[in-house]
Amino acid sequence: MSVEKPLPINLPAFTLLEEPELAFASGNPKARHRHPLLGLSRFGAFDQASYRHYSQDLRVAYVGPRSGAALVRDMRESLRGPQRNTDNNSYAQAYPGFESLFGVDLLSADKQAHVVWPEELYDLGQGDTVSKRVRAALHHALRRLEAARAQFDVALVYFPDRWLPHLRTKEFDAHDELKALGAQLGIPTQVINDKSLKFGNWGARAWRLSVALYAKAGGTP
Repeated sequence: MSVEKPLPINLPAFTLLEEPELAFASGNPKARHRHPLLGLSRFGAFDQASYRHYSQDLRVAYVGPRSGAALVRDMRESLRGPQRNTDNNSYAQAYPGFESLFGVDLLSADKQAHVVWPEELYDLGQGDTVSKRVRAALHHALRRLEAARAQFDVALVYFPDRWLPHLRTKEFDAHDELKALGAQLGIPTQVINDKSLKFGNWGARAWRLSVALYAKAGGTP
């Protein structure tokens, strides 16, 4: 008696899945969309109603050399209003403005929440090497911000390109040092460099930075 062998099962090489819908504007069951940027533009952030109860504005502190303060201020101002997105792809969307997306304005923090450094790395902090001076300056800056913690929500830290060779070496990484210290002290930070400041597509830049700032300030986009 012969037994028929079962036919082999051929599975598809891949399966296309539908994009899941994302929730926006908590409390509105219709505030759902598959595209995160379109969803934010049409409905607003998921927690914007509750966020406004404890903060009417998102306040930004500044840490960096004096020459960068105006540049970072202008970049922050560009996030407040609409910006055209020049990316040529289906994901790209025009940026409608910070308050339109999140229900709060994006403002500069009070003066005591800004830490202005000298222009040259060798004038920063104390230590017998540049790395030690940068580390000391970071610790001093975040300790000052800790004392003014009620005055700001996120700190923008500007590292100019001319400093970069000394900020990342085999023994030291200023970005990692900043993030570790910020986590220890409960201070959210966003690093800004010259690439960010000179980025030509203001709409794409605004989307990335605004969502990052809102999330780091404790919001849920």
